[in-house]
Amino acid sequence: MTFWVGSSGSATGFGMLRSIRDRWGDAVRLVALDTGPPELNASSVVADSYMRVPPVAAADYAETLERFLQRVHAPTVYIPIYDSEILAAASRAEAGGLPSSLRILVAGCARSIANCNDKYLAYQTLTAAGLPAACTMLPDAVRSPGEPFVMKPRYGVASSVALITSQAEFVSHRSGADATEFVVQELCDEPEITIDAFIGRAGGPNAGIVCAIARERLQTKAGVATKCRLFHDGRLADLSRQIAGAFQLSGSFCFQVMPSRTDRGWRVTDVNPRSGGGTRMSAAIGSDFMAANVADFLEEPVGDLLRPRSLPQFVVRQHAEYVTTPT
Repeated sequence: MTFWVGSSGSATGFGMLRSIRDRWGDAVRLVALDTGPPELNASSVVADSYMRVPPVAAADYAETLERFLQRVHAPTVYIPIYDSEILAAASRAEAGGLPSSLRILVAGCARSIANCNDKYLAYQTLTAAGLPAACTMLPDAVRSPGEPFVMKPRYGVASSVALITSQAEFVSHRSGADATEFVVQELCDEPEITIDAFIGRAGGPNAGIVCAIARERLQTKAGVATKCRLFHDGRLADLSRQIAGAFQLSGSFCFQVMPSRTDRGWRVTDVNPRSGGGTRMSAAIGSDFMAANVADFLEEPVGDLLRPRSLPQFVVRQHAEYVTTPT
């Protein structure tokens, strides 16, 4: 079995490669895909081979990816990592015509993934399901800011967030920008909590298995958590099941919540149809969500992959050094 892992230079892509290698060792072949050269990507050390691909937004991305997909002859699983990459892969799989030896691992259909990637559509999906979500609007719907709020890109990951406290600040941030590319979201309080969740795929050997670990960010760098407190919260575990149902997600995914400033209840701020850059922190305490996602997709049992030690636990990250010069 060969695994292609996209965006391998990201924390999530590199973590996926490590999780697969930790679980299946040399019994599988790993191929790292990324836009940069292998000597500048640590994934080239973990993977068996490396392929450079254009950025997802590039004009030749679809053609290049199609050429790669069509040349598959041995059993292969393609695991896209970046949000737009996941959507493109899901859409391509639904179009049909792929080699019979190729399978694409995504958390849901193209429509459900699109609803996650778009923060405004995600809010609408959450509220339609009666779930607690941070109020999210398009900028054109805001007439005059009464309470402070945040303005963030409508799409994307690890995005910058601007705190808006006045009409002047709102006008300043909107000037020169396409209003449809941003959303306005109610201001919530700290802490921001990421929930890593696993929902066993229906009809498979892990159907009915649910695992959710909350991760409080104590420090982040470049949008990725480096110091966290991991804990269990029954309400957030229940919310994981409800979100999976609302977005029709299965396998591993993650979402963020923050406390409301009005009633202190949790409000969902983002839903991601994939694991996150910090998800490997749960693997350090016995719950490898990424490996469980792959195992479930292959219809293998996941019980031994989702057994965390007693919670709460603190997990920190430090850099490691890799020599990437080809030998």
